[in-house]
Amino acid sequence: MDRRNFFLTSCAMGVLALGSGSVSASSSEADNKALTHCKWWLEQMFKQMEDGNDVKCINIVEGVGYACMEKHLGTVLPKIKPQIEAAGSDLASIAGIINKDIFQAPLMKADGNELVASWGQCLCPTRVGGYITSPEFCNCTKGFFKAMFEGLSDKNVQVSLEKAIGRGDKTCEVRIKLV
Repeated sequence: MDRRNFFLTSCAMGVLALGSGSVSASSSEADNKALTHCKWWLEQMFKQMEDGNDVKCINIVEGVGYACMEKHLGTVLPKIKPQIEAAGSDLASIAGIINKDIFQAPLMKADGNELVASWGQCLCPTRVGGYITSPEFCNCTKGFFKAMFEGLSDKNVQVSLEKAIGRGDKTCEVRIKLV
């Protein structure tokens, strides 16, 4: 099996195990064993990607982040998009809108021709829950912010992950450039 098929099969098995509804807080001992195995299995998959040089794998993880944003904020973005459009190229105003209506905390600021978001604790429920600890999983954050700003601005977006708690940093930090 080639790497692509391995990865796709791996993801499908992980989704089935986590999303089947059989694994929950009140699950049986067999379900808990299945969840434990699934967590181990996903970790093994990410360990295969940890050299960080495989662009295809990184793109897949970023794609998961893109889908995650759509799942969690897909209904919020259309509500604030008119405010973002009215702000035009005023990045400080855009940061203020995002902080107020999405983060509900001052996590984002304008920095020259970029937006910078920084926070001091991991916000990912998959990592916080202990399901995946691989540092490669942090690439998901790039996809999340890319999806958010593409949805808000209808522009191409460049996102760089400068710091990540999951990679040993004290904070997570992304830089966003609307191009």
